[in-house]
Amino acid sequence: MTTPQIGASRYSAATLHFGAFGTSRQTHFEVGAPAGNHKINQAITFFRQVLFSWTAKTESSRAFGRGGRLQLPPDFFELDRSNMQRSLVAKIKRVIPEPVIGKVKKWRTMYNVVREFGGRHPRECPICDYKGLFFAYGVPLQFDSCCPRCRSIGRHRQHHLLVQVNPQWIDDKVVLHFAPEPCFVKEYEKRARRYLRADYDPAPGEVQVDAQNMVFPDGSIDTIICHNVIEHVPSDRRALAEMFRVLKPGGVALITAPVIEAWANTYENPRISTFRDRDLHFNQWDHFRLYGQDFRDRLREPGFELSLDVATEPDVSRYGLDRGETIFVARRPSEAAG
Repeated sequence: MTTPQIGASRYSAATLHFGAFGTSRQTHFEVGAPAGNHKINQAITFFRQVLFSWTAKTESSRAFGRGGRLQLPPDFFELDRSNMQRSLVAKIKRVIPEPVIGKVKKWRTMYNVVREFGGRHPRECPICDYKGLFFAYGVPLQFDSCCPRCRSIGRHRQHHLLVQVNPQWIDDKVVLHFAPEPCFVKEYEKRARRYLRADYDPAPGEVQVDAQNMVFPDGSIDTIICHNVIEHVPSDRRALAEMFRVLKPGGVALITAPVIEAWANTYENPRISTFRDRDLHFNQWDHFRLYGQDFRDRLREPGFELSLDVATEPDVSRYGLDRGETIFVARRPSEAAG
């Protein structure tokens, strides 16, 4: 049997030149693979890159080893390895069908979600003094969100920090709290002169209150807490007008809502009425709108004076707050100011 001759007309050949900080080396090799086979040529190309990476490492180690004068950067080989990994991924993408790559990405994403669900970075909870990892919470899922001890999330911890600076809003006051968060109940029951827990569909210990038509007399409430409730109310303007009515002059309403600051106007549409459509358009089946920048105008319409508390660093990283989350402090002007 005659051994075929290796030639450039039928087989692939490669010549690699290596240089590292002034040294050079040339390597010539021939691979016995038909040049017309596309997949084999891809394998040859990948093999060449692997050989290049290995040879470059070897050459650099010999030229600048323990006895050399120069020191390689600490991340030199790490960067080289990273480049090789990217090259490997690129080669895999060329030979694996796109539907398979799509499934791999899906499962990789699910794996990352499961792996990081229990927390990514240690945080501190100013409410219960817990220190450690926060688990993911919400739809869409937000990592490092929920304290495993008191179940507070970012806006609750931001609220707590704000009230720490303004204890007069709670101490010996009449406080109306819509959809009260459990992490605040015991503390506020002790501090407030009267603490009213309100909900349209009340749990035990709560009172039923329709935010659009409250039963409380004019000027009877010192502080209203309403976190991510107003977007659930069919007529938010009526609810805000009612808050203004029941607040005492000088009283405050602490309000949060999902606001998309890049939108000038609030997105709402009364024709979007099914649970499925609301979930699609407003991110949740029982939302009636997503607010834009004009949410501030809606707050001012009844007569509120407005100030903002925005979550910023270092509190965001330390306490796991939502970056840019805004608590709207709506104050009813005092009689003297009016």
